[in-house]
Amino acid sequence: MRGYGVEREPVWVLLASERVQMFTGLFVCLVALLDFLVPRHIVAFFYLLVNALTGVRLWWDKSAARAGAWRVREHELLACALLGGWPAAVVGQQLLQHKTRKAFFVRRLIVAVAVHCMLLGGVCYA
Repeated sequence: MRGYGVEREPVWVLLASERVQMFTGLFVCLVALLDFLVPRHIVAFFYLLVNALTGVRLWWDKSAARAGAWRVREHELLACALLGGWPAAVVGQQLLQHKTRKAFFVRRLIVAVAVHCMLLGGVCYA
């Protein structure tokens, strides 16, 4: 938001930050561990459940925004996306036209998508 004295960092700076790198490393270790311990159909069910939850939360937030009622926190929506609900978050964002102008949300959602794409590539490659 230029003009308000606040400069936003570009997305690549967020991807290169130490926190994201640390989180990605821990998440890769967790995914590798879960790949050995948990059957794949349970993981697939988890992702379906998280995507359904993310889509419902996004729809709930859009309905609440229209009605002027209690809203879902952006951090909760981003947590759902980071847990694996990013496809529902991206599709819901476009279909509902919700949170498309919020730079904070869009940047963090891009980071969540990038982290999951890197993990998916790592799991599929291994």
